[in-house]
Amino acid sequence: MPAVANLIMPVLSRWGRRLVLSAALAARLAHGETMVYEGDLVPSNLDPIMTIKLTISQEGDKVTGSGALFFPAESKVSVDGSRISDHCIFSLWTSDRAGTRLEGTCTEKEFNGSYKRFSSEGRRLGRGLFRIRIKTEKQEKTEQEAQKGPEKRGPERATISRCLNKKASCLIACPRGDANQEFMCSNTCRRRYQSCVKGQNKGFSFKALPPNTLPE
Repeated sequence: MPAVANLIMPVLSRWGRRLVLSAALAARLAHGETMVYEGDLVPSNLDPIMTIKLTISQEGDKVTGSGALFFPAESKVSVDGSRISDHCIFSLWTSDRAGTRLEGTCTEKEFNGSYKRFSSEGRRLGRGLFRIRIKTEKQEKTEQEAQKGPEKRGPERATISRCLNKKASCLIACPRGDANQEFMCSNTCRRRYQSCVKGQNKGFSFKALPPNTLPE
């Protein structure tokens, strides 16, 4: 019996932490706090990796918001969906009613799962996996202020929108076919994006990479 307990307790502990984080996120949204969702959509085929950034609010189980997809050009989207416990479903709509459906597990800090893209006529355009970080608007503002550094009261050397477009171009050059390499590459592009915002990499120029090569 002790051996069985040793096996079960870590599992229960992980589920307990997930439930606590999910309840914390639900409480924030239920009290009207707006959350920022930012991350990457990795297609199952050779299509470019997409960057996503959304601003989400919730009333009851209903989720609404707006944001943008970058692949690499920016495409504005509106958001509707639901959040029940730790299960979230978001539908993203462009102006021409093309859609992207995100479904997965959401905690206080992350929203991970799978997605499907389809045209306004309902034709399947693609599918894949996503990993999205969740933060409050206050955290987002604090990060942006920190990224400006000592010159934060002066003009920014790189706008957020331009840097997101540059990051999307970086993601296009990532190797495809190996999920681990794809996420390693996307993390590198994310770090370069942060450097772009800080102004430490003025050019932020990414050349096409040879196949199966990670950006340094």
